[in-house]
Amino acid sequence: MLMAAGTVTLAGMAIGPFWRLARAAVVPLVSWLPWPLLVGGALAALGAAVLIAALLRERLANRKNDNNLKHP
Repeated sequence: MLMAAGTVTLAGMAIGPFWRLARAAVVPLVSWLPWPLLVGGALAALGAAVLIAALLRERLANRKNDNNLKHP
């Protein structure tokens, strides 16, 4: 448990600077885009997330019937 806590702590410390850099780069980029383009991009990202979730759910549901997915 201590190793997991240390890993989470180190990951949090490493992600912080990258998160600040991403916000600093993305906010000026997004601020000049027209709102229909922003809405379309958000809907496309949401659709991709739903598609991936549905594919994973179906794949996990078929796992017990598919011999190629069983672990040796």
